[in-house]
Amino acid sequence: AKVQMDRKTPAKVQMDRKTPAKVQMDRKTPAKVQVKRETVEEPESVNEEMKMVGRESELSLLKTFIEGHVTSKVAGSMYVSGPPGTGKSASIHQLLQQEERFLKNVVVIQVNCMSLKSPQAVYKQILDHLQSFEKKGAKKSSSSVSERIKSITTSSSKMILLILDEIDQLGSKGQEVLYSIFEWPSLQKSKLILIGIANALDLTDRVLPRLRLKLECTPELLHFAPYSKDQLVAILEKSISAQGKGLTFDPSAIQFCARKVSSVHGDLRKAVNVCRRAAEVLEAKRKLSINELADAPLKVTIPVIAQVLSEVYGSRLTAASDDCFPLQQKIAVCVLLLLVRGKHLKEVPLGKLYDSYVKVCQKRQVKYEAQAEFVNVCRMLEARGILHIKSGKETRLCKVTLAVQECDVESALQDKTLLSTVLQIQL
Repeated sequence: AKVQMDRKTPAKVQMDRKTPAKVQMDRKTPAKVQVKRETVEEPESVNEEMKMVGRESELSLLKTFIEGHVTSKVAGSMYVSGPPGTGKSASIHQLLQQEERFLKNVVVIQVNCMSLKSPQAVYKQILDHLQSFEKKGAKKSSSSVSERIKSITTSSSKMILLILDEIDQLGSKGQEVLYSIFEWPSLQKSKLILIGIANALDLTDRVLPRLRLKLECTPELLHFAPYSKDQLVAILEKSISAQGKGLTFDPSAIQFCARKVSSVHGDLRKAVNVCRRAAEVLEAKRKLSINELADAPLKVTIPVIAQVLSEVYGSRLTAASDDCFPLQQKIAVCVLLLLVRGKHLKEVPLGKLYDSYVKVCQKRQVKYEAQAEFVNVCRMLEARGILHIKSGKETRLCKVTLAVQECDVESALQDKTLLSTVLQIQL
């Protein structure tokens, strides 16, 4: 498959599930803007060894798109879609690292839209890193931020590569923010190369139908299919072999994990989290052991993987009483319970949940996470089957609900002194 370089001709590239394909950043990384090839921070759940496995075709298409537009000095746009954990962001980050020398004269800006307080906030994030290219004497006070960005991108002598991760978080009334951004590359003399990343396959058709009326505004499309069982096995084996340190996995356990995860959604991050959790369970058991087996090498087998999979997909909360259950996750669950207990409405905006979480941590003198990291905490709880997160126009407007009975939460967490106290706090 070949990505067409003519801006005016939309190209759709659909990867077959069996197509070898490459890896994903944690979608829940804090909002970052990086310019002129700063180091790209990789997600915790996908390490260096896994990045080169299974996404060769998509990387080739991304490379063709970026290099073609940079070389020809022609603006363009691409929308990269695919389910969570299929390698969209990490593939782009890997490509930026590989092409660092080629992109040395390109202004590279990366924004993760997940942590922006409002869709309009993306304009300031972008402008902050473009102001050095603004013409001297330009009327700054009389122009809107969006207009100033247009002026810079159409007058810049350098190509500008703008990567917007979680771009669907920029949804607003009338979708004016998204429409505006996708129209920038079509402006006369524009030097902007736009890459938008999100999960939804049909975002440009469903959310932005007006783009179809202007062919020059229509982005090229690249879809990342879910990982297959064989791809997950290859990635997990490579990751585990690189870690070593006395921990081994039975090959049948890896096959079992990959088969189960690929049958649900093919999310690499969930497969990695299952293996990591399995290792934590064994380590916790060894610490409790007082016999000669305490120093024996750890080996993850099918029963251990099955236990963890049951926790993740069986909506079990009994693991919350284990020492392996992170404290921040426990507090987040308790705060959510505080907000919904006795209320008719069981949905809580993520922003309100985070604000309440900060207040509780401050009262108990416990260190609290930044909002972007708190989103990661909630995603892990969702992976455990403890809560559900419903997408919203903005991150703080996402609706969070408990996926288990309130009584189960209380019975599972009340045995912890700190958490018992938290549940008694009046917000």
